[in-house]
Amino acid sequence: MKPLYILCFLSLITACQSIPDCALVEMSGKKQSQVFNSDREMLAYAYGLDRGQGLVRRYRYLKELGIDLDMALTRQGFLHAITEIDDGGKTSQPARLSVEQIKRVIYDFDREVAAIEQNLARLESSRQLRQGSLYLRENASSPDVVMLESGLQYRVLRRGSGAGVDDRGSVVVHYRGRLIDGTEFDSSYSIKGQPIKGQPRTFSLNGVIAGWREALKLMRVGDKWELTLPPSLGYGASRYGAVPANAVLVFELELLEVK
Repeated sequence: MKPLYILCFLSLITACQSIPDCALVEMSGKKQSQVFNSDREMLAYAYGLDRGQGLVRRYRYLKELGIDLDMALTRQGFLHAITEIDDGGKTSQPARLSVEQIKRVIYDFDREVAAIEQNLARLESSRQLRQGSLYLRENASSPDVVMLESGLQYRVLRRGSGAGVDDRGSVVVHYRGRLIDGTEFDSSYSIKGQPIKGQPRTFSLNGVIAGWREALKLMRVGDKWELTLPPSLGYGASRYGAVPANAVLVFELELLEVK
């Protein structure tokens, strides 16, 4: 692997996010804002903290990819970069890399990381296909599961007696989506990370994934079904947020209203 100690600059650039509200952070029983003499002081601290946290997240991600970088050299590169700002260059040390060298090493490293990510994505996609195929076969063998020609599998959890769904209409639903390993990736019943209940969602029938669209056309208001979707009826061969490529999806879908 090429010398990569200058990666800190890439991390600092790509990690720019919204500045945290330090006034809400408590320290030693006092609000963080009381530690600083002015908003500008608080901003200066927040600016450094935000980028430092971004750098830590970047390092942890790289470690997950099997890449270990020398944090001492990263710290050294960072200090070389900011010393000139701090004291007007009076005690600044010369950078160990030129601007062109920085650009080249970061470019090369970007390509290296992208190749690793692509390889991992291919492996994960293949794993999802293998495990998903087994899951679909086993699920289809359950006596209460209906399998349609498209590959859609559904189980009726509760029967309703309300109106059906119009092709051009909208629906109000509650739903919960999970992967076959039980990982929940989306839900209207709750808001992730918050101890509060979610609200039903409204969707146009033309704006949902194929598996939902097919199932909703068969449902009536009041119905609650469990859907098991092969990748072709879900997000296909592309990763979608927390959903891996070629993932089989399991949804609990409750039709509340037709508009």
